[in-house]
Amino acid sequence: LRHVGSLLDDFPAVRAVLGTDPTKKLLADYLVNHPPAHYSLLYAGHAFADFLAARPEGPPTYFLADLAAFEYALVSITECADASPLSMDVVAAVPEDAWPSVGLAFHPAFRLMAFAYPVHDVRRSVDLDQPVCSEPEEVQTYVALCRDVRGATTYLGIGKPQYDALEALMAGKPLGVIADEQLPTWFQEWIAWGWVVGVVGVPGAGAVAGAVAGAGECDEPSGPSR
Repeated sequence: LRHVGSLLDDFPAVRAVLGTDPTKKLLADYLVNHPPAHYSLLYAGHAFADFLAARPEGPPTYFLADLAAFEYALVSITECADASPLSMDVVAAVPEDAWPSVGLAFHPAFRLMAFAYPVHDVRRSVDLDQPVCSEPEEVQTYVALCRDVRGATTYLGIGKPQYDALEALMAGKPLGVIADEQLPTWFQEWIAWGWVVGVVGVPGAGAVAGAVAGAGECDEPSGPSR
């Protein structure tokens, strides 16, 4: 019961879509098949999305597995190391001609996720105590998750071009490979939102300028494979 209660708190949007009792039953079935292997209940739901996706029968909520994957990601990033946003002093110190070869270091809690349904809107309705749409229309959706400077978990729907740019930069590509004209605006927003914590490959500045030790690390078990 303790584990079920904890998971109810971790998946409030799933609970809002299905109702409390059906969600409790699903979670109890899940725990039988995936008993917690970590001392912290924080990680108890790491396979819940995969469990929902693999069920041969279940509630007529086709987007439920995606919703659970998103909610588990929100839970898991609370354990990631913290880092300060990139300082504008560091930005100003980068030579103008060096920017195309410079890469970015991201907050350890920063995540990119892609879904077939706007699951972040469903979760936002729960967070705002608004009516929940239990059958959203299928639409390719891209979401960025992080923690802000106050330590609060945040999430934001983004477009495909911005998702592609962030994905490339997270993979270690330099800024020069991003051809989108919106990059300067995005870069300022990423700093303001706390997503970017350092610049990589600045001549004479070491491996990372502006990032804290441990940035990029997040000590957690593997999450859903979706």
